[in-house]
Amino acid sequence: MPQLPKKIASRLLRIPVSVFAAFVLGPSALHAKEVEFFSPQGEVKAVRQVTARFARPMVPFGDPREVDPFAIDCVEKGKGRWADMKNWVYDFDRDLPAGVRCSFTLKAGLTALDASALVGGQRFEFNTGGPAIVKSLPYEGATIDESQMFILGLDAAVQPETVAAHAYCIAAGVNEKIGVRLVTGEERKTILDNRKSFAASYLRFIFLDSANARSRSFTFRLPTTGSDEEKFLRLRDAPDSPLVTLACARTLPPNAEVKLVWGKRIASSSGVPTSADQALAYRVRPTFRASFSCDRVNKDAQCIPILPLTLSFTAPVPPRDAARIRLVDSSGKSYKAKPAKDDDDAITSVTFGPGLPENESFRIVLPVPLKDDAGRTLSNASSFPLKVRTDENPPLAKFAADFGILERVLPDKSTPLLPVTLRNVEAPLSGLVGTTGRPQAPRTDGAPIPAKVARVAPGDETRIIAWLRRFEQAQRVDGQYDQKTERWIVKRNGHAISMFRPGDAQQSLSVPKPNGEKAFEVVGIPLPDPGFYVVE
Repeated sequence: MPQLPKKIASRLLRIPVSVFAAFVLGPSALHAKEVEFFSPQGEVKAVRQVTARFARPMVPFGDPREVDPFAIDCVEKGKGRWADMKNWVYDFDRDLPAGVRCSFTLKAGLTALDASALVGGQRFEFNTGGPAIVKSLPYEGATIDESQMFILGLDAAVQPETVAAHAYCIAAGVNEKIGVRLVTGEERKTILDNRKSFAASYLRFIFLDSANARSRSFTFRLPTTGSDEEKFLRLRDAPDSPLVTLACARTLPPNAEVKLVWGKRIASSSGVPTSADQALAYRVRPTFRASFSCDRVNKDAQCIPILPLTLSFTAPVPPRDAARIRLVDSSGKSYKAKPAKDDDDAITSVTFGPGLPENESFRIVLPVPLKDDAGRTLSNASSFPLKVRTDENPPLAKFAADFGILERVLPDKSTPLLPVTLRNVEAPLSGLVGTTGRPQAPRTDGAPIPAKVARVAPGDETRIIAWLRRFEQAQRVDGQYDQKTERWIVKRNGHAISMFRPGDAQQSLSVPKPNGEKAFEVVGIPLPDPGFYVVE
C-alpha cells in the first residue's frame, strides 16, 4: 500500500479524535447552565428574598423539604424552600441593610428529579450597595456659611479613610475639587452635643419606615435597653457610627453655589463601595452687608414718613448690638431701632418709625465694630453713618371699605354722608357725580381731582349687576413672575383704570375740606337720594 505524505496523514488522524471529543463533551455542555434565572444580582438595595429557577425539575411537586441547593455566604440569616418543582426561594429574616454582600454557589453532587447529575460551582453574587446619605444637616438646598460643618446620617457604617479619599466639595468660581476634612475628637462631640435633635430625627428615620409600616434594617447596633441619652452617646462615640461629621477643606467663597459630593468608591465598614456619586447642593451666604430701604411715592422721591424705614442685614446680628443702632435727625434727636417681631436671638432687620417728621434729614449710626453671628465685620461699614431723608406725607383719599350701607333717614333729618379720609389734597375737593339720567356738561371752574359717582335709582336694580362686574374688574391686579429678575411684573392694574365709561351720566361733586389742604381728616360726601352708588 502506497505511503501517504506525513502532513496529510497527520490531518486524517486528527479528524476522528476531534469528532469523538465533541461527542463525549456534549452531555456536559448540555447541562452546564443548571440555573436558568437568579435574582437579585449586582447592586440592589433593601433585598428581602432570593429566587432561583433551575433548568430541570428538582423535587416532586408539593415536596416540603427545605434542602438548600446552594452554599450560602452571607452575614444575614434566612431560610430556603422549594416553591415548586423548579423554583427555589430564600427568605431573609429582615430587609437587608446597606453594606451587605452575599454569594450563592451551586453545591456539587446535586441530582435532578430524573436522577441526572448537576454540575456544581455556578456562582451568583449581589450586594446592597455602599453607604448612602439619608439625612443631612444642613438639609440640601439650605444656605451655609463659608466654613460650614456638615452632619451626614448614613444607612451603613463607613470606612473613614475612604471618605477622606473620595468625598469632595465643588464651589462655583473655584476651578478644582476641594477636599474634605473629617471632624473628629472633641470638636465632633461638641457639634453633635448641640444637635441632639438631629440625631433623634435620624434614628427615627432609620428605624421606622412609615411608608411600609415597618422598621428598616440597620447594621449599626444600638442598646435595646437604656435611656435615650445612652443611645445618643453610643451613636456619637462608637468608632463604627453611621454619623459622619466633616467640612470642606478650605473656606468657601461668599454667595457661591456649592455641592458636597459623596463620591463613588466610598466603602462601608464591611468593604462594600458606593458605585455612583451622590451630591448635595447648597449656596454659601453672601458677605455681611447692611442695606437700607423705605417706601417712596416714586423712585425720585424721599422716604414716606408715615411708613417705617428699614435697615436689613444679610446675616444675623446679636440683639445687644442691634439695640445700639440709632436714627439721628438734624437737631441731634435720636430714635431707637426696633427689631423685627419674629427675631428673638438673632436680628436680621431693624426699623425706625412710623410717624417720623416730614421733610427731615437723618443719619443712621451703627455701633463700631458691628459683627454678625459668625464674627464677620460689616463689609460696607464705610457707608455709615448713612444719610437718609423723609419727604412730605403723600396725598391720600381713602374709603373705609369697598362696600357699605348708609341709613336713608337719620335722627336729625340730615343728609347721609359717605366718609372719606383725605390728606394733602386741594380744598375743596371737586369732582363729578354719575347719574342714571342724561349726560350733563362737566364743570370747568377750578382744576378738580377726578372723582365720579354713579347712582342706580330704585326700580332699576338690574343695573346693579353690571356695576358689580365693573367694580370687580377695577379691583383686579394681574401680574407675571419674571424668573430672571425674581420680581413680579404688573401687566394690568385695575386701580389705575377708571370704572366709568364715556357716556355715563354725571353731575358735579364738591367735597369740603375745612382744615385746609395738608390736614389729615375725615369728611363726608353727601348722598341725598336713595339708591345704589358707585364712588370712584
